[in-house]
Amino acid sequence: MPDDPALAHVESKGWSVGASLGEGAFGRVYVVTRPSDGVKAACKIIELHSKDEAEKLAFENESKIMMALDHPGIVKCFDAWDTESHAFLTLELMSGGELFDRIVTLKKFSESMAADVSYQCLRALQHMHNKGIVHRDLKPENLLLVNSTPDSPVKLTDFGLSHLMDAESKLMTDVCGTLAYIAPEILMLDKSDEDDGYGHQCDVWSMGVILYILLSGRTPFQGQNDKKLSKAIQRGEYSLERAGWSKVSDGAKSLIKQMLVVDPTKRASTEKLLGDTWFAEAAAKYNSRASIAGRLSSMVRSLSMTGEEEVNLMASEDYQIKQTDLENRLTRATLATARAKKKIKLVLAMGARRVRTSVKKTAPSVVQKPVELEAPPTAAPPAPEAAPEPPPEAATPPPATLLRRLSNGAAGVVGSVTEVVSSTASSAASVAGTAVTAASDAQEKTVVVLKRSLSFEGCAQRRPKSAGAMDDLKPVAGEKAAAGEKAAAGEKAAAGEKAAPAAGGDGETVVLDEIGYMALKKLVIAHGVPKKDAGNAPNKGMLQDLAVKNGCKLTFV
Repeated sequence: MPDDPALAHVESKGWSVGASLGEGAFGRVYVVTRPSDGVKAACKIIELHSKDEAEKLAFENESKIMMALDHPGIVKCFDAWDTESHAFLTLELMSGGELFDRIVTLKKFSESMAADVSYQCLRALQHMHNKGIVHRDLKPENLLLVNSTPDSPVKLTDFGLSHLMDAESKLMTDVCGTLAYIAPEILMLDKSDEDDGYGHQCDVWSMGVILYILLSGRTPFQGQNDKKLSKAIQRGEYSLERAGWSKVSDGAKSLIKQMLVVDPTKRASTEKLLGDTWFAEAAAKYNSRASIAGRLSSMVRSLSMTGEEEVNLMASEDYQIKQTDLENRLTRATLATARAKKKIKLVLAMGARRVRTSVKKTAPSVVQKPVELEAPPTAAPPAPEAAPEPPPEAATPPPATLLRRLSNGAAGVVGSVTEVVSSTASSAASVAGTAVTAASDAQEKTVVVLKRSLSFEGCAQRRPKSAGAMDDLKPVAGEKAAAGEKAAAGEKAAAGEKAAPAAGGDGETVVLDEIGYMALKKLVIAHGVPKKDAGNAPNKGMLQDLAVKNGCKLTFV
């Protein structure tokens, strides 16, 4: 039994506690296993303040909503309970991490990948809205990947700000969410008007922002501070003409235009969006997965002793991994077969051309000889007793020999092509593995650099150990010149020179776009923002103040 009372309490509920998955302002997360059936889950442990009734009510609301939802696109909640000091949630284990991290790694998604992610999320939203549940905090950080494969299924999580609308309350009136993804009707609420409010269409707006980010790698609305960003959202000021959008299809742009409509009454519903032709391929893929999962579930139920317990195999991580792996194998096999056929046709055509050329060169000696024998003699007639000349066919292989040679040559060509295809596939797999490893290393290095630069508690209550620690952000922001400056600084240090402490605001300027700003903001919160301030901090101004204290300037574009 663990020494930690909270972990001991988890084990008393029938879960075996495993490795830690991380800690943050929200609490701690551990891998847990249910010995009765071997199910693995993620246990979220939240520390409660005994006098904070609002905190307890928020937990009860979140657990109630998650227990009521059962959909393949929503993270499943196995159990939820609380004590006087802690609240506990055991959730479906998602080993692929956040969609936000995948966006940072890839910069932007292909249209096919973006369609798959958006379609799955819209199906989950449709299920929620039909039950009267509004998420109100949709963002890439709250979308989790089942596994680390490139086309891993995605699921909605974190229902802490969700709202269950009953028959009497049709509109919501409280302002909540993350500013970059908040719908304009929430920002324009008139508190003096009791009839003013907003509905579930706010989730559709947030999905439009996410789709824009997936296709372009940046947020649609820009602002130097929160006030200007809020104004841009309320006016619906975004562009589909920036660099990179010329390669995006009109179908994708049309879908974004339907979702990012300021007037919620004119904004497309989830039903209309799911029927758009841009989702045709994603819908077929989604339905194929659902069909396979349904058939397997039926087989398991038919083999069950009681036949009463429903099995949701599509929600199983093992199923998702096997299904995704099967689809990847099929795709690779199809592409390899097509390439092999193309190469075989090309090589056979070249081989046939060479054979025809060879026959053409040797054929005249076969044809001309009989013609000379039949032609009238122009010289002295040959002696009647002269021995006949050897048959001219001996100089050229007979047709049967030619056919055998052509057959053997074709077989050799097919064997060679097979070896080439096999070698190409192996090389491609090796390159893909190297690329994935490099991308993973690059992402890990970026996170390490950011964490080193943000090694403080309470938002700048403690300075980093190194006065120039914020300089480590330069490679992340794309400032290539920083590499040369660091090298020069290293040479000076080697020569025994001591670097002068950086004066606040006198260092180099670090430029971050919206994605970089969100990553920096996320790490600041994870490194010690007091819980009472987590709702409104850190904004861009706080981050710029922090940068000045650490010897550099921070600029947002």
